[in-house]
Order: sequence, then C-alpha cells, then structure tokens
Amino acid sequence: MYQLFQRHRSKKKKGFTLIELIIVIAILAILAAILIPNMIGYINEANSSVATANARSVYSAAAAAAAISLTQDPVDPVATITNETVAALGDTGFAGRIKTLLGDNFSGLITVNVNGNQVTSTTWTDEGDPTKTGTYTP
Repeated sequence: MYQLFQRHRSKKKKGFTLIELIIVIAILAILAAILIPNMIGYINEANSSVATANARSVYSAAAAAAAISLTQDPVDPVATITNETVAALGDTGFAGRIKTLLGDNFSGLITVNVNGNQVTSTTWTDEGDPTKTGTYTP
C-alpha cells in the first residue's frame, strides 16, 4: 500500500500553473493600486498634524516669552527664528526666550507674528522638508 501511494504521488504534478500565478499577481496589483494612494494620504495627514502640533507648541512658548518680555524689553513685531539664529542670539531677547522655552531638541523654521505684545499666530516648517508646514492661530 505504501509503495502504491508513493508511485501515485510521484506522477502527480507539483506547483502552480502559469494562469494561477498571473491571477494572483493581478489581484496583488489591484490591491496595491487601491492601498498605496490611501497610505500616501494618511502619511500627508500625519505630517500635517505633526506640523500643527509643533506650531501650537511654538505658540505656547512664544506667548510665555512675550509675557516675560513685557517686564524686561519690547517684543519684536515679527520674529523669524531658525536654529542657527537662535543659537547666535543665545538666551537673550524674545527669540532667545522662545528657544529656552522650547528646548534644544526642537528644530525647524519658526515664524511668530506679534501685534503689540500679543502673539497672534505661529508657523512651524520642517527645515528638511518645506512641505511640512503648520500654522496655529488661537
């Protein structure tokens, strides 16, 4: 009986036919065509959310720096701050206070719009990818 089973099994063809493989590849291609644009949309949405959250953090730091500056020195009407300019400023002035409040690990191009001594809006842009930009206006 064992020999009969072995003989029958050795005559049986193994593997998939070409048509079966083409059908599987076509199904995978259709799934990829549906999923890839959705995934790109989710990635862009996530980048936008991160940029807006960073702009909100900048706003909080700028509002606190403006409150401190009220008692010490006037607030710049518009402050555009990069890591290099903040490093050059050290911890003095409005931009330096924002840098201190954000911490050394925060990176990106920061724009703070000020009207009088009130922060009106903030914008954060990733220095490596300018398409990642978020604005926060309370």
